[in-house]
Amino acid sequence: MDISKFCGLNYPAPFSSGAFSYAISSGLLLRVERMADAPEAEPHTIPAINSIRDFPFSSSGMRQITLKLPIRWDYEACDHEHEDAFGHSFALVQQDCPACKGTGWVLSSRGVIQEGGMRLNQIIIDKIKDLPGLRVFVRGGILEMGYFDFDGGCGHFMPMTAAAETIPAA
Repeated sequence: MDISKFCGLNYPAPFSSGAFSYAISSGLLLRVERMADAPEAEPHTIPAINSIRDFPFSSSGMRQITLKLPIRWDYEACDHEHEDAFGHSFALVQQDCPACKGTGWVLSSRGVIQEGGMRLNQIIIDKIKDLPGLRVFVRGGILEMGYFDFDGGCGHFMPMTAAAETIPAA
């Protein structure tokens, strides 16, 4: 299984530690059996490797939910308007805009509300929805980390926050 599509900017390629290989992107951590082509992580290259190894990769104490899939992506044009710490408005050139990350578009919906009130980013849903044998679990709090497992691996995801609403233009 190619897990590189689950990698993000900070960790652009899968890496291994012990018996497992990992992929990390914003709000998502995926673990599978060790892959031969994923290099061993060193603390100086993956600073969080010790805490990643200690993650509780288990659905114990969680309840399973049925993942609600989005019907469509909702985009709106970004106006590139922002406020500084003093409340002064200013516009940025598109390529420097932190809201749209230079794409010119932002996600207009606030994610997909799941059972129990947890809000999932549509990007995360889109990445995990086709994993074979997918099961999704939540603990209960809307801001608590969720867990998923599938045929061949498992992972954690963070609930969506207002800061994570932008998506790249397709």
